[in-house]
Amino acid sequence: MTKRAVARKSSGSFITRLKWRGEWLAYICLESIASYLSGWLVFKIGEIMGAIAWYFIPIRRRTVLRNLRIAFYDDYDLPTLRRMARRTIIRSGGNLFSAVG
Repeated sequence: MTKRAVARKSSGSFITRLKWRGEWLAYICLESIASYLSGWLVFKIGEIMGAIAWYFIPIRRRTVLRNLRIAFYDDYDLPTLRRMARRTIIRSGGNLFSAVG
């Protein structure tokens, strides 16, 4: 195999490259929109996106809950830890989206 063929093979398939370009385009669009909004509004939109993520990304929800159970062992009951996990994910969404804007 030539060097060029190896480089082409390691750079991903056409579908993978198309996905990367789509992600890049989505990021550029979000960044452009966020740059025209106030910081407070960008944070609130990020919190809404975090609340949506709470429902659609259960693996992240489990990870945050597990980490809180480790950090606060025997300090809080499970319903309190679940509320803390939800609030953590919502706040993380706000912080993440604020970093874009």
